[in-house]
Amino acid sequence: MSLDLDEPVLTAPAGRRRGSRWLPWLAVAAALVLPAAWVTTAGGGHDTHAAGGAATAAPAGDVPTAADVCFVEMMIPHHEQAVELSDLLLAKPGVWERGRRYAEFVRAAQSREIEAMRRWLDAWGAATHGAHAGAAAGCGHAGPMPGMLPAERVDALAAADGPAAQLLYLQLMIPHHEGAVEMAYDEIAAGSNVYAISVAKHVVQDQLGELAAMESMLAELAAVP
Repeated sequence: MSLDLDEPVLTAPAGRRRGSRWLPWLAVAAALVLPAAWVTTAGGGHDTHAAGGAATAAPAGDVPTAADVCFVEMMIPHHEQAVELSDLLLAKPGVWERGRRYAEFVRAAQSREIEAMRRWLDAWGAATHGAHAGAAAGCGHAGPMPGMLPAERVDALAAADGPAAQLLYLQLMIPHHEGAVEMAYDEIAAGSNVYAISVAKHVVQDQLGELAAMESMLAELAAVP
């Protein structure tokens, strides 16, 4: 089977391919999502556009809770690991072009989100002192952060060659994204800050779509003799 390098990077899988298990969740995500421009900054401020044209400023007294700060503080290293994995793949020759374009997409998108979330933490500052203490206590997750990969798995990707690295990259990024979605649903359920919740809604929509695409790419790679 030949690989279709012209297929869009984020095309959802057709029929009953493995990625179809994510399609019901995509409908849920679409109902949750805010418009694409989820954060802008101007003069140090932030502007989040709520669905349906709601007010763009955070309500008075909307001080982030421990759940909000935990989510943002966890998502930063989580995104950083996705960027690291993408950098490792992109440094290798012989990578499938569709996979290369996807890794470039992940690196660019998640790098932007890391910068935005860091600005939010800086802007929240002293108002979140107590919440930071809760974050340091573990953010309510027993054991490792959901989806975070151990160092030996990252090292395995670093050591793999191009074709094998492409397959391993997808195999690592799928559970990594699943962990991000899990944390995002927790924030949507327990958070209170409009900015943090907007990030969580976009994580759900974007990464469920990417999960379907990665399942599709993985199935194509597995079918190649």
